[in-house]
Amino acid sequence: MSRATSQSQSQSQTQTNWYEGWLTSTPVYTRMFTAATISLFFVSCVSDETFCQTVPYKVIYGLQLFRLFLSPFCEGSFMSLILSVLWLNKLGKDLEVSFPNKHMFALLLFKFAVASNALFVFASYTLAFNAGEILSHNLLNAGTQGLLGTMITFVLVHPPTSIPSIPIFPFFLLNGVNPKYLPWIVIGFVAIMNNTVPLDLLSSVTIGYAEIYGILGAKNSWVSRFCDRIQTIIKARFGSEWTLVAQQDLEGSHGSEIVEDEESRQEKRERILKATLDRVKPQQLDHCANTDAKISTQV
Repeated sequence: MSRATSQSQSQSQTQTNWYEGWLTSTPVYTRMFTAATISLFFVSCVSDETFCQTVPYKVIYGLQLFRLFLSPFCEGSFMSLILSVLWLNKLGKDLEVSFPNKHMFALLLFKFAVASNALFVFASYTLAFNAGEILSHNLLNAGTQGLLGTMITFVLVHPPTSIPSIPIFPFFLLNGVNPKYLPWIVIGFVAIMNNTVPLDLLSSVTIGYAEIYGILGAKNSWVSRFCDRIQTIIKARFGSEWTLVAQQDLEGSHGSEIVEDEESRQEKRERILKATLDRVKPQQLDHCANTDAKISTQV
C-alpha cells in the first residue's frame, strides 16, 4: 500500500515539475496561445467542429466576422491539436524569444492571422465564384493552420538562426534546412498528404511576403488602423505602460524618420545662414554695425 502511494506521489511530483518547467521555459504569449488553442478545441468538441473556424460561407453570408479573430486558436481534430501544440511550443517560443518586445510579437502575430483569414475567405469565394459553384458550407475552412502558417511566415520576415527540432516524422527531416525554405516545404508536405492545395497556408505565406515588401506596414492600411484600435482598447483596459512601449516599437522607424527630418531641417537652416553671411561683404557688415551704433546713440 505504501509502495503504491509513493509511486503515485512520485508521478504527481514528476507531472508538477514538468508543468513548472514548461511555465518557466515558455514565454507568456506562447503559453496564452497554447492555452487558448486547447480550450477552444474542447469547446468545439461539445458544440460544433466548426464552432470557431473560419468558414467562408458563414463569414460572407452569415456575417460572422468573429470567426476571423477566433479561428487561429481553433482546431478540429485531436491529431491536428497535438501537432499545433508542438509547433506553438517549438517555433512560437523561438520566435517570441527572438523579438526584443514580446507585446510587438503578439500584435504582429494577431495582425498576420486576421489578415491571412481575410485573404483566405476572399480567395475561397473567388475560386468558388469563378468555378461556377455555390459556396457550400463545408467547401473550405481554416483553423489553427492559419496561426501556424502565420508563424511559418515569421521565418520569412524574422528568420531564426535554425529550424526548431520536432521529433515527429517527417518534421525531424527539416533539421539543417535553410529556414527560408520552411514555408514551401510545409505547404508541399501538406499538399501531398491531403491531396489538395492548402489555401490557408498559401494565404499566410502571401501575407508574409506582403509584410516583407511593406504592403501591410503602410501608414493608412486597414491592418495598421486595426492594430491602433486594439492598442487603444488595451490602453483603456490595462493602462498605458506596456502599450507605450509597443507603440514605440510599432512606430519604430517612423519616429526615427521624424527626428532625422527635424535634424536635417535644422542643418539646412544653418547652411543657408552660413552661406548668406559668407556672401555679405565685410564693408556691409561694418556699415550695419555703424548704423546700429548711431541709432543707439540717438536714443
